Amino acid sequence: MAPANSIDTSSYANLDEVVTQNLSLDIRIDVAGRRLCDDSTATLSLAARVAGVAAATLDIRGLDILEVTDAADGAPLDYTVVAVAGNLGGTLRITMPPTFAAAAGATATVVVRYTTDGLGGEGGAGGACGWLTAAQTASGAHPFVFTQSEAIHARSIFPCQDSPSVKCPYTTCLTVRAPLVAVASALAVGEPVAVSGPDGGDWVRYHFEQPIPVPAYLVAFAAGELVSRDLSPRCRVWAQPSVIEAAAYEFAEVETLLSTAEKIAGPYVWGRYDLLTLPGSFPYGGMENPCLTFVTPTLLAGDRSLVSVVAHEIAHSWSGNLVTSGTWTHFWLNEGFTVFLERRILESLHGSGVAGLSTYGGRQALGDYVSSVGESHAYTALEPVLADDTDPDDAFSVVPYERGYNFLLHLRQLLTPGDDPAPFDAFLRYYFNRFARCSITSDDLRQALAQYFPDSAATLAEVDWHAWLHAPGGLPTSVSVDESLLHQAHALATIWAATTKSVDGVAAATATAVATATTESLASWPAAQLCAFLQHLGALTSVTRGGTPLDSSVVGALDTVGHFNDCRNSEVRALWLRVALAAHYEPAVANAKQFVTSQGRMKFVRPLYRLLASVYPGGGMARALFEEHRDRLHSIASKMIEKDFADQSAVGAVA
Repeated sequence: MAPANSIDTSSYANLDEVVTQNLSLDIRIDVAGRRLCDDSTATLSLAARVAGVAAATLDIRGLDILEVTDAADGAPLDYTVVAVAGNLGGTLRITMPPTFAAAAGATATVVVRYTTDGLGGEGGAGGACGWLTAAQTASGAHPFVFTQSEAIHARSIFPCQDSPSVKCPYTTCLTVRAPLVAVASALAVGEPVAVSGPDGGDWVRYHFEQPIPVPAYLVAFAAGELVSRDLSPRCRVWAQPSVIEAAAYEFAEVETLLSTAEKIAGPYVWGRYDLLTLPGSFPYGGMENPCLTFVTPTLLAGDRSLVSVVAHEIAHSWSGNLVTSGTWTHFWLNEGFTVFLERRILESLHGSGVAGLSTYGGRQALGDYVSSVGESHAYTALEPVLADDTDPDDAFSVVPYERGYNFLLHLRQLLTPGDDPAPFDAFLRYYFNRFARCSITSDDLRQALAQYFPDSAATLAEVDWHAWLHAPGGLPTSVSVDESLLHQAHALATIWAATTKSVDGVAAATATAVATATTESLASWPAAQLCAFLQHLGALTSVTRGGTPLDSSVVGALDTVGHFNDCRNSEVRALWLRVALAAHYEPAVANAKQFVTSQGRMKFVRPLYRLLASVYPGGGMARALFEEHRDRLHSIASKMIEKDFADQSAVGAVA
């Protein structure tokens, strides 16, 4: 189905004619029954963009619409439901009150009563809700639910204009059975209130308000056995009781990250910055839901070595949440700016060497993606063209993150040459302030650059916007960064890779490599440097790149000196498994199976399933593992892994 608007190909709503001004949700969640109950309502305040609008069309997916009324007088409104209008879901077309057609700017408020399981219904596109049985949680005592609405899954939990071009404030009341606790991407209002449910059971009602306009994909909630610990006056961490102390330790420095971000990007406007450590099936590293970042438990390394993911989600408080890409084609404005700000935070706190390692890792990941899908693939462009009825999840990759970051790094070098980041930081503050609460496109960025740097018109005229935004392939150019820690990591990786071609034999070359690793104090390197070492070692020994895999005995020696098979840092662990499995290092097989089935973060599970399938194709081990554990995965992850099995050339998502 072609979209019913000229604004966003990912939405069936009539965005040209109607805009949502306010949203109020009242949802009763039966967590054990895996359902948003049939007294749940979405109240939408709508405004006509033009005169003569007779109906409002909203996006839905897997919703059972029970009733639509006019909030002004409770009168029923006629409506039509198309359950599956195309690949993106269905539509709810509401006949508006006659006064709505009178003029542009006319308003009306509709109340939609509905029920759903939040899984997306027919079509296989997936839904926002991740339902977990008690057995699938850390304590095993109570069921759990969380939502993941990016990119276009909000339509599976409430009717909406599911497009980043539409932002509005929202409130929500969430009612759950005691003793479960509900949280949301908004500010808590008052204390929870005990209420009676239709079954006479004990229920608790929680009220939240988000006064800052947000797109539908940032409306989020979770409910389960949750407790919290304060980290600072404005920061708190939520988690299951058995996880809370580890989470509080891991994220103790969040206030420092937030304060550092404010110095670069400007005041934090969202009031609170809390984190929710979710059960392992959460499909991303983090999700930047306002006021309440959702994070994966794969960040709990025990040594605070994975704070860069939190820095990334904090950066989204400005880029993506406050200033939002107008469509998914312009998604790089969310992620490219966020990676840029993330690495500025890391540079401020840990030095340019650590930020340089992060940049190198990102460039490697981008190169891997481009090599895998081909330099001419449309999705390697920074602004990919999404055809009508294309799910944005299908285009999700490392490109908007890393190509976007490198474009901004290129612009900074051209416009504010030198080693001082402060002048371009000042532009960032101008940009975030100018476009706060707006949805924008790349053209808006170009105008902002021209107006902020009026004396650099000639320089801006030389920027090859087409090459950066629209041409497929690798980076048009790369800006040099601090590579001091990188060179050390690469030098050691080269020594280990040389064991595959040593004229003195594997054993002698391995002994040299072990001695060098010991001298270099490999075990004391920061996690980012270990990642650079393993990433380069994997590249040097990759068959697809003309290398020779390491002998399993060499990998065993590396494990002895680096203790990689026992590492709790998920980033290091994932890269280690790529090297170890390629060498058929058997102790890594059990490690890989445990890792791929104990969490559902797509960054890790997708490439690991593909790797297991390619290294151990006989017997279908990878497929059997997936089928055995797929019920623990979020529907988004299951959908994408299925596609990976169908196409072994696919490249995994990054988050």
